[in-house]
Amino acid sequence: MIEEWLKSGAYLPAIMRDFHDQKDLFKAMHETIDVEEHEYARKVDCVTGHCYVIDVFLWFMARRGYTLQRSRAKLDFYDLDATIEMCNARRIHRHEGEDVKDDDEPLDTGAPRVEACIDAVMKEFPGTSAAAQARYFEAVHQELAPLARELERENIALRAMLSPVVAKDSKRVPLDPTPAMLDVAVSFALNVRINREYNWSAYMADVYRRMIAAA
Repeated sequence: MIEEWLKSGAYLPAIMRDFHDQKDLFKAMHETIDVEEHEYARKVDCVTGHCYVIDVFLWFMARRGYTLQRSRAKLDFYDLDATIEMCNARRIHRHEGEDVKDDDEPLDTGAPRVEACIDAVMKEFPGTSAAAQARYFEAVHQELAPLARELERENIALRAMLSPVVAKDSKRVPLDPTPAMLDVAVSFALNVRINREYNWSAYMADVYRRMIAAA
């Protein structure tokens, strides 16, 4: 039974069970971490590392009851999905030759908080090498993710503030009276007598209240 479990790949985290997802993950790791500066890791290419970790190390540990799990610690971790998506996008752009020229005019996006975030990260990662650029792109995506969530929350709050406000003692009613509202008004009118004690103003106020209640 345990052999079937291992063969199914269920011992791997969900994000690593698909072969193509594994490839994207290990490519992102090699593009983000400067392995060339590591005495031993620089000898390991992306494909070799992929095969060894998935087919040897994690399988060996799983057979003995240990599996890879996301930490439950309440810490400011980097977003793995964001890192992989960023690296995938960079590879596509490189393949399509979409390089930004240094002399291009800066784009006014109308988003000063986003631009300030990007500028701050650029100052921390000024290098132009592939490894430095990879570290920059990961860092900027990790900074932009929480900012995007904050902006979305603000957007929702502002939309709520701009929506029509209904007082506690009020209710929304249709512009045109519904059949139920008309039935209430007619039924009331057929049983009312206008006199000095009960004038037209009092009658209209009562009709209005009954129609609103029936809305």
